[in-house]
Amino acid sequence: MHVQGLHLTAQWLTDAGNVVLMLKSLGINDLMNFDFMDPPPSETLMRALEQLYALGALNDKGELTKLGRRMAEFPLDPMLAKMICASEKYQVSLLTQLLQLQAATSGLMKLFT
Repeated sequence: MHVQGLHLTAQWLTDAGNVVLMLKSLGINDLMNFDFMDPPPSETLMRALEQLYALGALNDKGELTKLGRRMAEFPLDPMLAKMICASEKYQVSLLTQLLQLQAATSGLMKLFT
């Protein structure tokens, strides 16, 4: 896909937060200078970092928090991973409902991509 002269892959359009979270969990902290095969625009990386900070996955230094490490264990969108981590405080039935919701939405997303 071309947007304003930039080539953006579907991976970067949909999963930037998940990719950034995974790289951070692998100890790759300097994402702006990381040698991506198909580098995303820096704005995309910044938005992903801001989202992860807002979710509590990163601290104010850009390092993974305990919650961020837990979220990285799930191969999910960071918002869904945060919901699952937060559901530990509540009933098991809530976790079941969240997993059903995630399965339904990921199935729907695949239909449209």
